[in-house]
Amino acid sequence: MRRYWPFLLYAAAVALHHVYLLVEPQFWTKGLLMSALLVAVLLVVLWTDRGILAGRRTGWICFLLCLAIALSGTGDVTLEYSFEFGVAAFAAAQVVFIVLFAGPARSRSFPWWAIPYGLIYSPVIALLWSHLGGLRALIAIYGLLLLAMAVTSVVVGRIVAIGGLVFLVSESLLGIRLFVPEWLAWFPDPYQDTAIMLLYCVGQGLIAFGVVKRLEREPELALVRDRRRAESETAAYVPTRPR
Repeated sequence: MRRYWPFLLYAAAVALHHVYLLVEPQFWTKGLLMSALLVAVLLVVLWTDRGILAGRRTGWICFLLCLAIALSGTGDVTLEYSFEFGVAAFAAAQVVFIVLFAGPARSRSFPWWAIPYGLIYSPVIALLWSHLGGLRALIAIYGLLLLAMAVTSVVVGRIVAIGGLVFLVSESLLGIRLFVPEWLAWFPDPYQDTAIMLLYCVGQGLIAFGVVKRLEREPELALVRDRRRAESETAAYVPTRPR
């Protein structure tokens, strides 16, 4: 675990931001969050464990992860100025996460228990639908992408799956807070905003940490893929009988 100490920088940024949320919100600390997570990932893969980038697949995994984090950071910052642009940046981040999880970072088959994920988010969209106004299409598309991100996260590993679920819950609560705030009146600010933001930070952090941990397993997973490919080719080969 010593090689993962850069994630402590992210934890410190999260703690700083939440202290300011409880005392006096500061915009710059929000912009610091994903920047610190991006730095943590780059420090691990480029400094503390440089051997982790041993091939083309691991390089793509790292690139896509960093791109998704950067897009999320863009959404964090721009959401304060333009809601539509901020949601679009987050939607782009979900697309990158989906490509990452279902593509180069995939390490296992899709488990049956991931199917009920739709039961978590679909009712939220249904309940919010009448309150979304002109943003219905935008929020519906983002909701589907967010759900797909959470579902595909389960094929990477347990840590990433937990991160995807926590991220999904945080965004669901944020949607309720933005469009039907009276539903959360029992949980007043600043604790409401702090709890939602903390869930978001934990979700993003677990996803990033889980993907980096998955990079360690690439040599082992490469052997499994090669063995399955050889077995598939052997099964597909039908020798011709001599006449």
